[in-house]
Amino acid sequence: NALSDINLNIDDGEFVYVIGVTGSGKTEVYLRLSEKYLDDNKTVLMLVPEINLTPQMVEYFSRRFGPKVAILHSELTPGERYDEYRRIAQGKAQIVVGARSAIFAPLTNLGLIILDEEHVESYKQDNAPYYHAREVAIMRGQIAKCKVLLGSATPTLETKARASRGVYGYAEMKHRVNKRPLPKTSIIDLCDRSNYDRSSEKLTKPVLTAISERVKREEQSLLLINRRGYWTAVNCPHCGYIFACPQCGGNLTYHSHDKMLKCHHCGEVEIYPEQCPQCGYTKLRRVGYGTERIEQELNDIMPGIRVARIDSDVSQVSKKMESILKDFKRGEYDVLVGTQMIAKGHDFPKVTMSSVVMADIGLSLPTYRAAERTFGLIAQAVGRSGRADKEGVAYIQTYNPNHYAITCGATQDYEAFYKKEMLERHASQYPPFVYLILLEFSAANEDRCVKASYDIKFALQDKHIESLTLVGPITPFYSMVNGKYKRVLLLKMKKRDEVVKALKELLDSPLANGPVDITVDVDPLDY
Repeated sequence: NALSDINLNIDDGEFVYVIGVTGSGKTEVYLRLSEKYLDDNKTVLMLVPEINLTPQMVEYFSRRFGPKVAILHSELTPGERYDEYRRIAQGKAQIVVGARSAIFAPLTNLGLIILDEEHVESYKQDNAPYYHAREVAIMRGQIAKCKVLLGSATPTLETKARASRGVYGYAEMKHRVNKRPLPKTSIIDLCDRSNYDRSSEKLTKPVLTAISERVKREEQSLLLINRRGYWTAVNCPHCGYIFACPQCGGNLTYHSHDKMLKCHHCGEVEIYPEQCPQCGYTKLRRVGYGTERIEQELNDIMPGIRVARIDSDVSQVSKKMESILKDFKRGEYDVLVGTQMIAKGHDFPKVTMSSVVMADIGLSLPTYRAAERTFGLIAQAVGRSGRADKEGVAYIQTYNPNHYAITCGATQDYEAFYKKEMLERHASQYPPFVYLILLEFSAANEDRCVKASYDIKFALQDKHIESLTLVGPITPFYSMVNGKYKRVLLLKMKKRDEVVKALKELLDSPLANGPVDITVDVDPLDY
């Protein structure tokens, strides 16, 4: 019973979050709660983190509520969006299902707002106007005096901390539907060469054996590597030249299907060169691997195996992606290879093996959220296996088998991860122990960009605001934007009001009105 661990009438707090292990039936809870509020003549807003998950949730809600459901996301044409908004405004649709921007849907008499997978960072709008759908939902809930439900198997530390302090209500779903066991998970040490055989440098023997066994049993496997492309970096071994994006400074990734170099940050595309532009050397070095390479390697090792791939290259054609997902669910593929988008919200009954091919990718990123992201991705990927009547297994390939994000993610032990990560956050003073504001400076002239960032820093220091800590200015991971140089200044504070007041004064002053663009991001996820 999907509702065995949760009271349908959640009354313990104006805002509630639900933590449920993967496969515990959170979607059924959403449907039952929506039914309850519709019976009370209220409307419902259902948010999902990714556009590619919207059709699946729409299918669930449409099956239950028929024409009462409207859909909103960025891939609708202007005409389709207008028609949906008109239906909503006229009261012809009582439920709205959509991605981040659907939080602004013109529903009246709102009774319930649900954010599924509330931990997913795509709820944050990362360019102007900056907003986080979760925070907008909470404010809208306060205005409408309606219930806000935040659902996740791996909630953000901020959400968990608020629940621990009694700011949010809390409900836990500890078991899978029908008490199905969680997958038996193995952590594979990539430093141990005995785990490999000659056929592959990317997939270990236990993973290849598990895939082969599932093909024979007509079951399915899911392989997650959170990096798309074929080769993830290209350089010249003769002079050391690195092929970087001229717009943002990020590495260019080689894609074999169209033989192009692409920037996964800003979208820059270049033709793959025949020689180094700096020294003319023709034997370029290509390193790393992504989803395309794993797909090709499986086809080489196991001829005849049916492999599908889903990443943001595929998802740009949403109908193609939807078709692949439906075909995979029907059993027309043996293996699905993909990035993080295959780890969230999908229910594949025939999948009895899942594997995170390279669990360390997220840990190497320069962000305070690296461990949290890695834990969440592993826990979600493991949870795709064994969701029906057959027991599942999972394999985590890693160079860091003892890292707490990996060990806790493998066992889906959220409480153990939360305790460890909170100690790390407290020691380094990051959320939820402080608020963050990020100032981003960009200019065509690098010296002016640097000067402006230091001018603002010194002006803030002169205000002697208690508990305000300034970090930087520093050069961010992506050092350019649209060909302009970037610097960032991070503000950490215990209380936000005095800092916000000081910032408004500075941004209205001549100090901030020059040839340098300054953007303000409240509660940034990265810097």
